[in-house]
Amino acid sequence: MVKKKIVIKVNMPSDESRAKAMGLVSGVSGVISVSIIGDGKDRLEVVGEGVDAVSLACCLRGKKKFGHVEILLVEDVKDKKKEEEEKKKKEEAAKKKRAEECSCPGYPCYCHPRPPPYFVCEEPATSCSIL
Repeated sequence: MVKKKIVIKVNMPSDESRAKAMGLVSGVSGVISVSIIGDGKDRLEVVGEGVDAVSLACCLRGKKKFGHVEILLVEDVKDKKKEEEEKKKKEEAAKKKRAEECSCPGYPCYCHPRPPPYFVCEEPATSCSIL
């Protein structure tokens, strides 16, 4: 499964409501981490595997617990280690490719152009010739 990062805007005016929202969201299967972000502390950042953003929103909306809930962002999360490894592999592959392309030594190699082709046409030799 792919890790997903989901940001949900929820009306959470008090610390008690924030704790309640975090408890509800953390109880959903597949959730790895939950945090509160934003200047107004009105956004939940949820990271998990196989987590559905709509089911999270419905969980928070259910029975008029938090009223208006808005899904702001859903994106795949890549681990930093994997990204660094992929970059290193790409750089190494590019270096190898450059090394394979340049088969000449360190000094410039000048190739002489081939001369244009030419044809020689000889008249057929006849056995009879009058002088």
